[in-house]
Parts: sequence; structure tokens; C-alpha cells
Amino acid sequence: MKHKMEKNSAEKEETIEMYDHGDDQQQQQQMVSTTHLTYAFLIGLGFSPNTNQYKLLRMAQRQVIEPVHEECWFSWGTELYTIGSGRTWRRVENVPDLQVFCHVRPSFITSVNGFLFWLYDDYEFIDSFDFEHEKFRRVLPPHGFHGVRGFVSLGVLGGSLCLSNASSLKKCEIWILKNNGTIQECWIRAYVVKISTELFQLWDDGWGGFYKPIRYLNNGKVLMFYSRNALVVYDPVKQTARYLKIPGVQRKCEAIPHIPCLVSLKDVMGDNSKLLNIKSRATQPQLSAIEKMQH
Repeated sequence: MKHKMEKNSAEKEETIEMYDHGDDQQQQQQMVSTTHLTYAFLIGLGFSPNTNQYKLLRMAQRQVIEPVHEECWFSWGTELYTIGSGRTWRRVENVPDLQVFCHVRPSFITSVNGFLFWLYDDYEFIDSFDFEHEKFRRVLPPHGFHGVRGFVSLGVLGGSLCLSNASSLKKCEIWILKNNGTIQECWIRAYVVKISTELFQLWDDGWGGFYKPIRYLNNGKVLMFYSRNALVVYDPVKQTARYLKIPGVQRKCEAIPHIPCLVSLKDVMGDNSKLLNIKSRATQPQLSAIEKMQH
């Protein structure tokens, strides 16, 4: 059996030709099927340190048309694209719980050390993708972990994945995953942040929400983002938390950690890629408040 695949980028179609050769007679059957990308959402961007490559992972739905038997169906799958390779999207096999993956958007997508982690609403497990070996992995939460939707998040501290749980409304537990393990014993409960009822004075409609760990400050304190538009600095020594409510924000916002990089996008994507310069209209952030937190 011989397989031949061609792609017409202008029509966004893929053509697959299959030939069967018999032993006793020269019989040739040709079947041409086309697939159309009907829906896709990006899961995340990751980096493979060993291969020094950036890769994109997405979930895609394709319509498959088989004209010989006049059949048409839809197929879900995950696809991977290596930035700068000049190649097309590649299908990734062995996706865990593909049916769930198709209909439930992953949340708190976090990139750590060549892995991409994300949560689902039931919090029974954490899915991850290894960009080096291009394989999915499943990570179990800590023993006895019970999370409520809207009170659990993922973050990064010291280069390790963190799981934050504030479902009790009285405290926020922060767990750290060691060595990117998959078993429950790999989790260490690093911090327990007491949630004061005085927060009720800052928000008229209560104080529930999730805490997303962002980074360690220079003084050893932990900087977190509180989902009710506030920054939180936790002091592990004094076991106290300071809240800085973000002014002028009417809707819920999101905190995204950013590490400056001097690598040129042209070097990463290659000469055949087209780059667009986008000028942000956002105002420059005021760093004075963050600088004060480090003292």
C-alpha cells in the first residue's frame, strides 16, 4: 500500500491517495478524500529546551468527504505545529479522553520546563503535554484534593508548577509539583494563606475567587493574582497577606507573567514567515506599587 499526501494551501484542502497492489494481477483502486478545517482553538504555545524549538498545540475539527461512497463525517483531533519549520500542522495521537477534550475548554493553561499543563472543571486530574516527546500525560492532584469551580488555579513558582485551592473561603492552599511528576506523592503543600474576613470591606459582593501564583519577589515573598482584580503579596515568614486592589478596572482582568527575551522572531520563525508589528494602545503599567511590595 502506498500513501501519498498533498496539500493545497490556497483551498485549505488535504488530498490523500491510496493505492492497493495485488500479487496476481495489476489492480489499482484510487480513492480520493478531502478534509476541511471547520473549527479549531489553540491550546497553547510551548518550548522544547533540548531541540530549541517553539511549538503550537491546538484542538481541531475537520470535515472529511469521501466521494466514492458519498460519505461525510466530522473528525476531532489534536494537532502540533513547529514554528519556523515551514511544515503544516501534524496530528498527535493517543489523546486522553478525546470526547471530553473536544467539548470542554481547558483552563489555566501553564507552560513549565517544556510541558504544557491545564485544568478541567471537575479537577479530578491535570492534563499535560510534553513538547519534547510530543506526548500527553495525566497528573493526579494531591491526596484528598477537593476543588470548587472558580476557586482553583494553576501557576508557576521557582520554575515549578503550582496548584492553588481557595475553595474553603477561609484559606488558600498552594501546592508545588516537584520534578514534573505524575503521581500524588510528587505534590508538596508549600503555603497556606489565611483569608481574612476583612476582605468583605474591599468588595461589596463578597470575597470569593481564585489565587494564581505568579512569582517569587526578591525578598522571598510570593506574588499572586486574586481573581477579583487585585494583587496579593504573601509573606511566608510572617504568614500575612497584603492586597492591592487594581483601580479603574470595571471587568475582570487576567495576570500573565512575562519574561523579556532578546531572541528575534525572525530567527525563530524563519525567512518564509510574515511578521506583523502590533502597537498596543494600553497605557504603561505603574511599577511603583510592585516595587513597594518588595520591601
